[in-house]
Amino acid sequence: MHLHVLPLLQVIPTGKISTYGDMARFLGVPKNSRQIGYILGHNDYPDVFPCYKVVATNGSIGGYSASKGILTKIGLLKKDGIGMSEKTVENFGERRWEPEWHSYFVALPLDGENKRRFREVYEEVSKAVPDGIVSFQKPETPHVTLHFFGNLSFSELAEIVVRLRKWEKSLKKMPPIKLRFQKLDYFREKGEVRVGFFGMADGDKALTEFQLGIMELLGVENTRSYRPHITLFRVMDTARFEQYKERIERVANNMEFTLNFQTIRLSGAADTVHQIPLADFGKVG
Repeated sequence: MHLHVLPLLQVIPTGKISTYGDMARFLGVPKNSRQIGYILGHNDYPDVFPCYKVVATNGSIGGYSASKGILTKIGLLKKDGIGMSEKTVENFGERRWEPEWHSYFVALPLDGENKRRFREVYEEVSKAVPDGIVSFQKPETPHVTLHFFGNLSFSELAEIVVRLRKWEKSLKKMPPIKLRFQKLDYFREKGEVRVGFFGMADGDKALTEFQLGIMELLGVENTRSYRPHITLFRVMDTARFEQYKERIERVANNMEFTLNFQTIRLSGAADTVHQIPLADFGKVG
């Protein structure tokens, strides 16, 4: 669960707080607030993953394991503009963060070797493109997007989780499927490049067949073809991007990913820009 809890911390806006119970609810495990507290209590990188933003359900300060403990936590909250009264958050209701989930997707997380390759191409392309032209997929959680949903009600999301959990035993027994992604391709809108991604190698039908099986399992109508892909970046400045397109392709097209898939990840997109892993199904870890 560490994989899902820690990235969620990075999404909490400055000036807002969450609670152990809320974190558990967001991640689909509402009865596991104590486990959330345990994970945060063993956070080795509090400067990267700001666990000080999580307090007890009643607004009291809760715990904090970093240097100087509670006093440090209070100081960091005050720095964010959050007042404290007798170790309790002032205006607790107004400060409490409720993410605006706007879409969900199912994906195949990249394994260790492929994560290394993804970070390699991410770093090389980063060197080739000035800041502000593209926004990169996080190298910590790269994945093959199988299907992207629009906004879902809680009951619809719960049904997807139930179906994936029932299917999980079969997934664990499934032999590895080798999938190859190699050529940088683009999603366009009105003729302009919006997203750069790695598409499947020509003639590789394994993932397409598996994807159709997933859609049938989840009750998704196959009304349009959805291309499984590994997103590398989103284009922020289309005019300037065209100046660097060839340079990007020289770097990125030398990369190839060969996946042995055995895990499916359900993720959510919150607050417009953040993609947050919610739950894994299959051979986890």
